[in-house]
Amino acid sequence: MKNNRIYNTILVLFVGLMIFSCSQEDDLILTNESQQFNKISVLKYSNPIARGGQSSMLVFDTMETFKQTVSQLELQVEENDDAFLSEWGYLDDELLNAKEEEIAFEDTPLTIFENNFEFNSLRKKFLSEEENWLNNEQLDEFDSPLDKDIFDFDEFEMSILNQFGEFKIERAIYKKLTKNQVLSIKSYRSFPFNSCFIIINDGNLDDLVAFNNGDYSIINKDNFKILPDDPFDLPDFGGGTNYPDPNDDIFSTCKSNKVKTRFLNTGTNKKVWRKIKMGGRRAKAKLRSYKKKRRRWKKWRTYMEVAVKGAARPVYDCFYFEYVNKKRVGRKKRLKAVQVMPQSYKKVLQNELINISKHNGVESTLYLTW
Repeated sequence: MKNNRIYNTILVLFVGLMIFSCSQEDDLILTNESQQFNKISVLKYSNPIARGGQSSMLVFDTMETFKQTVSQLELQVEENDDAFLSEWGYLDDELLNAKEEEIAFEDTPLTIFENNFEFNSLRKKFLSEEENWLNNEQLDEFDSPLDKDIFDFDEFEMSILNQFGEFKIERAIYKKLTKNQVLSIKSYRSFPFNSCFIIINDGNLDDLVAFNNGDYSIINKDNFKILPDDPFDLPDFGGGTNYPDPNDDIFSTCKSNKVKTRFLNTGTNKKVWRKIKMGGRRAKAKLRSYKKKRRRWKKWRTYMEVAVKGAARPVYDCFYFEYVNKKRVGRKKRLKAVQVMPQSYKKVLQNELINISKHNGVESTLYLTW
């Protein structure tokens, strides 16, 4: 079929072989030999809290490989979605969403990427929890996986993290912390923010396993660093070099790494999830569309608009600011507008950053507050 030829053209770059070798730590490494991702491998390691007692994480040979992989996956997802709309976009919303179900359309580039490396991604975990959450007649907005901090990523980003929020660049291991983990390690080490990554600079797997088992006291070891920004949100990020901003304390009116989400009913059995975030140097507004069909909720493709507007401020002096104004429109299930700010512009004041959106003809605004 014509649509299959379109999708196959997009996905051919992901085809690759897998070879096996052993690391110097005797952990199994899977190396991808495809043209596009030949600098990524998979590290398998013992993990008592994982099913079967073993986990896997992706290993990137350099920071540049990490950045390029993120960009390539995002591009492939967009191209895959554009190809679907090019083929079927003439249909109305009901028929278009029915067509998606009929041909089992999905983020195929991400599925192929994950299957190629044979590891349990954070995206797989998210999709499972989202499906269980949607499979109800009444949607519990207060128990949504969308609002779990471990899932505070785009789908293509979650394809890079394992189910525990981990990956590796060169020697360093990166791990996304949950809110409970952040609260726990604050008993051992003081810092002023509530969402962060930790970095184990020497890649010590024993330390990672100990941390995952609840030994948070090791956060004070010299090989542990705290990264207040997500690596995905920092185009200029360098491993282990971005330390907490000393000015971002509880007394400051100007904050970094803040996020707010809300659901909104936009019609009979129709909802939109809205998000506004300042993360790293990226001001971001997002939407996710849902509709109730046959006594359960579904992700729903429809026309949407989203804009992120306001101002961002530098870490060194919140008197200065740069305007934020980015908008996107599309016939999507999820849509985002992102503006990358100048160097050091990573902070906002209360109510200064806004998500302005339209879903099902209903316009709304969501202000970033805390």
